[in-house]
Amino acid sequence: MFNNNATSTWRWTWDRLWFHVGQKFRPVQPATRPGMGAIPAANGDPGVTFRVWAPHAEHVFVIGNFNNWSPWRTPLAREGGTWSVDAGDVHPGDQYRFVIQHNGQTLTRTDPYARAVVGAHDDGVVVADLDAGDRPDAQNTFTPPAIDELVIYELHVGTFAANGTGRGTFDDVIAKLPYLQELGINAIELMPVAGFPGDRSWGYNPAHLFAVAEAYGGRPALKKLVQLTKVETLLIVENRPRQTGKVRQDVVKRLGGDGRRAALVRHQGLAGLF
Repeated sequence: MFNNNATSTWRWTWDRLWFHVGQKFRPVQPATRPGMGAIPAANGDPGVTFRVWAPHAEHVFVIGNFNNWSPWRTPLAREGGTWSVDAGDVHPGDQYRFVIQHNGQTLTRTDPYARAVVGAHDDGVVVADLDAGDRPDAQNTFTPPAIDELVIYELHVGTFAANGTGRGTFDDVIAKLPYLQELGINAIELMPVAGFPGDRSWGYNPAHLFAVAEAYGGRPALKKLVQLTKVETLLIVENRPRQTGKVRQDVVKRLGGDGRRAALVRHQGLAGLF
């Protein structure tokens, strides 16, 4: 993630100087687009809005491959308890994290709203907006079965279609759709597929509530499964964990930097970190 060579250290020192100069003469402005997490500009235009709830932070920055992971180059503006910025030279596929400063501490944290997470450091990935041509066909004529006609098969992706690696994926489930139809199944209920630590899980220990488990193929593979189940006239639903208290604590702890016990909470309708 970080590149701690001499060149990067020199550039980060320069970025820090310009941050403090900018705070005095040209402070960063809050973002113009609504939403939480990483929100790409509409219609495929360049730029991404970053927004995170960190009410106890003194300063918040976003770092990523788009700014050489500099902890000073891209500050966010305070909006009450949230912080935001419109970052121009950022695109879908870029990786990022938030940097929180509070009481002499500098903490790096995964975006709790990240829609994809990769790597050993759980870096967030900017995901293209669904409104930018990524939605399933709006003309799809699929009609779900009536409730009293549902025959539901609940399955765990990792074990239902385990392959040679001992862990199934969404593509492996797709390969077994004809088998389910032969059984008379007309609805599939997926056990939780939100991002979890490691490669194997029942899904009830989510680490990233808005991301799809990369071990199963991630968001693109799940989208493909959903689209194909409509073609095969199968309804697909997901079993979602009800308790956010089971979210991995080392992922969400101390975003505000005040040393409080980690918890994913809701505040005025926002999921954020306390």
